[in-house]
Amino acid sequence: GGTPLWYKVLMFGLMLAGLVWLIVNYLAGAQIPFMVELGPWNYGIGFGLFVLGLLMTMGWR
Repeated sequence: GGTPLWYKVLMFGLMLAGLVWLIVNYLAGAQIPFMVELGPWNYGIGFGLFVLGLLMTMGWR
């Protein structure tokens, strides 16, 4: 059988969430209080989400 739909949705969702996190941080991070507090951790969160999605591609059949 193929990969379940939920797996694909989660995989692409994580990649998209990471990309959106990085873009929002770049464009409006200084105006969002919790992002200001996170500081450079925003890059770790964004790239971490994206990499988790990429790692899931190895399980896609």
